[in-house]
This record gives sequence, C-alpha cells and structure tokens, in this order.
Amino acid sequence: MENLKITVAAIGLLALAFGCHMGQRHTVIAENNGHENTRIEYGGRTYFNYDSTAIAKITPYGFVKYKKIIKVS
Repeated sequence: MENLKITVAAIGLLALAFGCHMGQRHTVIAENNGHENTRIEYGGRTYFNYDSTAIAKITPYGFVKYKKIIKVS
C-alpha cells in the first residue's frame, strides 16, 4: 500500500511538471511609448537570427505571441 502511494505521488508530480512546462524559459518584452503598445511573449527556447529580425528556431512545445496596439486620438 505504501508503494502505491509513492507511485501515485510520483506520477502526479511528473504530470504537474510536464503540464506546466516546468524548466522552460518564459520571456515577456513589453514597450509602451504612449502611442503604441507592443508585447512579445515567448516560451521554451527560442533562437533568433543573427540580427534579431526573425525567429530561426523554436524548441518543441515552445510558442511566440505578438501583440501591437496603436492608440488612435
């Protein structure tokens, strides 16, 4: 019975770790100049090209979100 409890606890911890993408990087870059709001969010390992103008590679289960809002007066 004790082994069953330990096994269930270990499986629960593994599920939690993989479900939360534990160990992956999570980065948010936000800029607000009063006229434009820009937000870039990415997770996992994201590799950019030499001059940082494009994404060269993203690891499995990685993601990129980009949002730009322009305020109209």
